[in-house]
Amino acid sequence: MKKSSFSCALFLGMIALFAISCATTSWVSEPEKKYPSDKYIVAVGSGSSKSSAESNAKLAICQQLGERLSGTQHTVSSVDSKGKNYGSIDIDISEQAIFSHIHGISIKETSSEARTHTYHALAVLNKNDEINYYSSRIASSDREISNLISSAQKLKGDIASLPTIKKAVELAQDNEYNIQILSAIRASGRSLVSYGSLNDVIQKAYELAQAVTVCVEFEGDDAYDIQQSFIAVLKERGMNVVSSKDAQYILSGTSSIAPTEVVGQTLYVFVRYNVNAVLKSATGTVVKNFEITGREGHLSISQAKTRALAVIKDSIEF
Repeated sequence: MKKSSFSCALFLGMIALFAISCATTSWVSEPEKKYPSDKYIVAVGSGSSKSSAESNAKLAICQQLGERLSGTQHTVSSVDSKGKNYGSIDIDISEQAIFSHIHGISIKETSSEARTHTYHALAVLNKNDEINYYSSRIASSDREISNLISSAQKLKGDIASLPTIKKAVELAQDNEYNIQILSAIRASGRSLVSYGSLNDVIQKAYELAQAVTVCVEFEGDDAYDIQQSFIAVLKERGMNVVSSKDAQYILSGTSSIAPTEVVGQTLYVFVRYNVNAVLKSATGTVVKNFEITGREGHLSISQAKTRALAVIKDSIEF
């Protein structure tokens, strides 16, 4: 009897293990049976640990929704009737992980295989919950972007319009991730925005920047090169550089780049640069002051000056 009881227990235990194995195999191989695709997005991840399996499952959800957006650069420029380029504005959309924007992924199941030391995890995204979540986010961003565009357009021609429209561009760029994720879950979320598209907001930013006219005047050592550095930055920001009679703003300053003494032995020679400039409105109101000083070195004076000019340009902010 004892042998029979043991055999029966062993048999029942094997049946239980088989049932557990089948249950595990079921959700690993066919997760849609428990979480149908019309209501959920599901993904199974595997790994050598529970945490790595869960991470891989979540990443697989992200990949289904479009893991990354490609970096693209939009350039809008203006050309007059003679073919002269009056400037351009570049908006760089760096490649970013959508992972940080994805909301609501949860781990519903985990299991392990003792024989292979492998863990499995099931990640689930509830479509209806996420449709509501992203629709709300897109609509909220739409209101803020539209208000920023309206405020910036009321300031057209005023340099104060630029940070406002810049913020609108940044929000519209961020909203593209929400729109893409929602579009991956259901039909396009583009219809939820009134501002149009990111390119439409970029175009408005360019038009507002072009409405700001600036005259640049420098005197002193290397004034021309430093003046060109300021002009380059203004044009990169999309603003119009014009003569003084047509300018709403005057940027004037003094500058110097001169060799400086070096203490101790070194292969390098150094120059010290000093830039003092002020941006004023046509009525004389001070908008911004620039004080840029420092020292740069290289193997020759000309190379040191080149480095100094690069640093000066990088220090210019509008």
